[in-house]
Order: sequence, then structure tokens, then C-alpha cells
Amino acid sequence: MLTVSLVNHIAYFYRCKPCKLIKSDCVTRFSKLHSFLVDDLVTHFMTANKEANILSTLRRSIVNRLIETNATRTVKVSKIKKGGILFKEGEAFDHIYVIFSGSVKTYTTTLSGNEKITCFFHQDDILGFSGIDAGTYPVSARALETTHVCRIMFSDIETLSLKDPELQRSIFKLMSRQIHENQKLLSLLGKTQSEKRVASFLLNLYYQRHALSSEIQHKLTMSRKDIGNYLGITEETVSRSITKLSKSGFISISGKTFSIIDTQKLVEFIDGYVK
Repeated sequence: MLTVSLVNHIAYFYRCKPCKLIKSDCVTRFSKLHSFLVDDLVTHFMTANKEANILSTLRRSIVNRLIETNATRTVKVSKIKKGGILFKEGEAFDHIYVIFSGSVKTYTTTLSGNEKITCFFHQDDILGFSGIDAGTYPVSARALETTHVCRIMFSDIETLSLKDPELQRSIFKLMSRQIHENQKLLSLLGKTQSEKRVASFLLNLYYQRHALSSEIQHKLTMSRKDIGNYLGITEETVSRSITKLSKSGFISISGKTFSIIDTQKLVEFIDGYVK
């Protein structure tokens, strides 16, 4: 969201009449406008990065507390091979899953038998909460690579929450933040231009991975086809968009590894300030 001071500067800039201003005044005012735009975008980046760190810390805190208390007798770390299923759409909800390493995609199956990807999960993410309401999992979950997950019975979490109110509050916070995070991502993915959708997806993935590691290079564990399915565009469009973003100097891509060269410029591109 644009700051009040930025809105005022925009209004001031467009209210002026070129015929009554010398050129230097226009340049000065536009420079001020651009400065405020950049400051606002940098603030947006810092806030998003901070929230990603908070979410990651919150997830780790919950998992550590569950394991350290030894109250969950059914805690089990399992190795899931690439393509392995964690749970299926329609199955009875009884466990949540914490990803220790690897990545997972969740999806629904249409009446015609096609997959529609709903989300991607990575290290420290918790999935399965969506089954609480109806008592069944509304999606299926499949490993995108060799993945280690901690499977915890939800009934154990409920019991422990009664004894540990702080844990209960942490879980509620986590669920609330994940909803908020998903809403923000949906807003970013509402961009009509395919390149901006792909750019938003990569930027969001960067925020998530950067919260866990200081590594510059990040792995794309999902295929171009899966990214396209999630974003509502074709596999070919994803590939073209990635190529254009790379040629524009926003990102660097090598096979399934990417890095963001200029985060600020990428944010400006997504928000429409750079073409």
C-alpha cells in the first residue's frame, strides 16, 4: 500500500500545470516522486522479508515444543520418495505433517481427472490443518523430491494444547499468519501479465527460502508444468517468462536453480514501475 506522503506527492505532481512551471521544477518534483516510490517499495520488501522470518521461527518453535515435551507418542519422521503420497483428498483427517527437508505440492482432482495445484510447501512448513473443519483432507499431498516429514496425530496436539496454552496460541498465530501469507500471494498472483505472475511467484519463494538460509541460489523443486498449473498459465508461458526475466537482469536461472539479481528492481517491475 502506498504511503500517505507518497499519495500527496502524486496528487501534487499531477495537479501542476506544465505551462506555468519551468522545466527544472517538473524534474525536481518528479525526482521526489520517484524517491518516495523507491522508499515505499524497499519498505514493502523489508516487511515481507521480516514476516517470512517470523513465520519460519514460529513454525520451528511449535515443532520443537511438540517434540521436546515428549507428549506426542506418535511422532514419527518418515522418508517419502519423490512422487510419494502423504495423504489423499477425501481421506479422514487425523495427522498434520511437518516438513524437515524436501518439498511437497497439494492439489485437488477435477471431475475430468486433472490435477489443480493449490500450494507448494517446503522445509519447516506445516500442512494438513485444512482438514480440521470437515474432518477430511480437502486436497492430496505429493512429494516433489525425497522428503522427510514428521507425522503428528492431531489428537495429541489438542491434548497438549489444553496443558500448554502458549502452544495453542502459537498454533493459532501460525494458522492466522499462513492465511494472511496466502492472501497476499493470491493478490500478487492476480496480476494479469504472465511475466508478473511468474515474477511474483519467484519473489515469494525467495522470501520463504531466504528466511531459512543466507544462500543466494535457490532450487526450484517444482517443474515448469507445475508452476504453470499453479499460476493458471501454460508451461511454455512459464519458460518464456523466466527467460525474459533473466534477459531483463531481474533473475539468474540455471536449470532448476535461480537467484534474484536485483530484488528492488523486481519489486518495481511487479508493481508496474519498471517495464
